[in-house]
Amino acid sequence: MPRPASHLFIVWIEVEMKDIDSLDFQMPMWSPGRYAVFDFAKNIQEFQAQTLNCSVRPEAPSSLKLPDDICAVYAAGQSDVAGTTRGLQKLIVSYKVFGNDLSGTFSQLDTRHATFNGGSIFMYIAGHKPDPVKLTIEPPPGWRIVNGWTERPDQREWQYPNWDVMIDAPTEIAPDWTDDQFEVAGKKYHVVVHSLAKKAGSALPWSAISKKSFGRKRRCGGRRSLMPYTFLIHFAADDHSVMAWSTSPRPRS
Repeated sequence: MPRPASHLFIVWIEVEMKDIDSLDFQMPMWSPGRYAVFDFAKNIQEFQAQTLNCSVRPEAPSSLKLPDDICAVYAAGQSDVAGTTRGLQKLIVSYKVFGNDLSGTFSQLDTRHATFNGGSIFMYIAGHKPDPVKLTIEPPPGWRIVNGWTERPDQREWQYPNWDVMIDAPTEIAPDWTDDQFEVAGKKYHVVVHSLAKKAGSALPWSAISKKSFGRKRRCGGRRSLMPYTFLIHFAADDHSVMAWSTSPRPRS
């Protein structure tokens, strides 16, 4: 996110390969919890491929521009890109995603904050969704990151069991969100609030509401039904609209 005012996320995907002849990079047409088809591919710009450690050209520099035919030209509106890998050991692709939609389905990046839903940002490799994936986020200076998998304040990397789990962890990146915590049945919950209004929102009243809700859930479903959650709540600039969702819980250890 080097230029927040541009509303452009820059995404790099590094793929470690072995005996793979071709790859299909695809944008999803859906988002977890949203029962509709979305055209996420329309926001993709400047798809390109680079490689490291090219086995067929060991003398190549470490950041080698691939031949023109390595990937199909990415046209606006396409949901997939295919290309032959020609014995490469590592493939790196990059692209930009325009995001300025605070809707709970798409993503937004501006000078105040970044919030993303993974389905609108991250391509996947066809046939490799179950593979483990590591996510690294480089925020603007002074901005903090939080999602349901955050374990420490300065965290910049996350390891997910697969792509589906990664995109089901909405993430907030900003300098000024508030975080309130409470416990129910020994499980810790976070209520994170970010406000685009002039007056910053507070997590405290929403924490009380969430705690009461989870207390009822415990009485109805029992202790085993509770999982750690992080609630992300946004106040829109008009100070009236409120958007809220909860991230996917971390699997039981």
